[in-house]
Formats: sequence, structure tokens, C-alpha cells
Amino acid sequence: MDVGWYLRIITLMALLYAAPYAAQAQNVSGVPGPIIKEGEKSVQLRLGFDPDSDELVQRLHYQQSLDDKVRLRLQLQTRSRPDETIEADFVQGQIWVQLSPDDAQASKRLWQSGVRLDLRVEADGPPGRAALNWVNQFRLSDDMSARFFLQGAVQIGDGAVDGIILQSRSHLHYRLDGGGFGIEQFNGFGATGNLPAFADQSHQIGPYGNVALGGGWSLFGSALFGITRGTDDMNIRLFIGKSF
Repeated sequence: MDVGWYLRIITLMALLYAAPYAAQAQNVSGVPGPIIKEGEKSVQLRLGFDPDSDELVQRLHYQQSLDDKVRLRLQLQTRSRPDETIEADFVQGQIWVQLSPDDAQASKRLWQSGVRLDLRVEADGPPGRAALNWVNQFRLSDDMSARFFLQGAVQIGDGAVDGIILQSRSHLHYRLDGGGFGIEQFNGFGATGNLPAFADQSHQIGPYGNVALGGGWSLFGSALFGITRGTDDMNIRLFIGKSF
């Protein structure tokens, strides 16, 4: 049995372990890459469970590329806790633009980059949010890569906080046949109008694994651990995707 099959088994065991909690979650963000493929279409269900609050976040994605440079994505997110009704959270639209050339050398390029614009409407009213994201991917070897994501967001409408809300995300990924694994980190620094101390910011880090199941289906599982007092102790995340 090759390493890829071991990864499949480990990921599926993590999914089975977390399944009883999938009616309860939290951080369901990813660390995206900048590469856009012409003709791509996919849908993904993301589940995130926060054991501290017993809260489940559910996010549904649909994305489709317009060509080999531009992609559109629509997100619908809800949240719930045990014995409570599911509440709508937000609706968000995204426009992705790949900045790096898409040519025969693309797969060998050491650095590739893109940008993403987010526009969010909250279910409970203003403030809404607009964000500009810088998306980067670095080729470290044939099987290893790294990603770095930087976001600046502003709230819009009544109750908006002052300044730019800053966050970053990164991951280190090792590719295997039929999947991969790695470590990822999420950093929420707060708003520049009243930047909190590091201990009160949100910083999470943890391992993940992903596996292709065939037929366009994929699974992703991870656990994030808080490293500051302003962060949840643990988040369990499961993503189920289908490409067309």
C-alpha cells in the first residue's frame, strides 16, 4: 500500500471521528492559491466545529471560471448550536484574478500570484464588508509548495469599525499521489483603528490532509489550535468538494 492510500485512510478516519460533531463549528476559511483553470466548475460544502461553544458553521461554495484568468465564487454561510435553529450568517461574492502568466512554464514557476475582491452582506444587517486579498504560491520542489494570503477589509454601513481589518493565512503543503498533507496558520490581527495586543488577537495553527476520491470528489480535514487567549482552543474542519 503506497503513502497515498495511507493518507486516504487517515483522512476518512478523521471524517468519521468528527461526524458526530458536524451538527455543531467555526473557522471554515482556507488558504487558497492563485491558479485559475479555464472551464473549471466546482461546489464545496465546508463544516467547522468549535468544541468550546458547540457551534457549527456551514458554508456552501459554488465557483466557476470565466477563462484562464478570472473566476467567480458565491458563498452562503449559516451557523447553529445544539437544540437551536440554523441561522443565516452571510452571503458573499468573490472575483478572482490570476496575475501570473499562464504559459507552458507555469508549473515550474517559483512564484505565482493573484488578487481577490470580496463583497459580503451580513444576514443581520449592516455593517457589510469589502475586502481585497493578495494570493501567493511558491514552488519549493516538485512535491512541496507554500502559500501566503494577505487580506485587508473594511466594514461598510452603520456600526462599522474604524480602520482596515488585517489578516493573513499561510500553509506548507506536501503533495502525494491522490492527495497531500501539510500545516496551515491563520492570523487575525484586528482593525488598524484600534489594533489589539498580540495576546488578544486570533492566531491558529494546525495540520491538515486532503484526498481525491475519484469522479471529481475530494475530502479535506484539519484541526486548528489557538495559540493566544483571543483564539478558540480548537476548530475541527471538514470540506467536501465536487468538480464538474
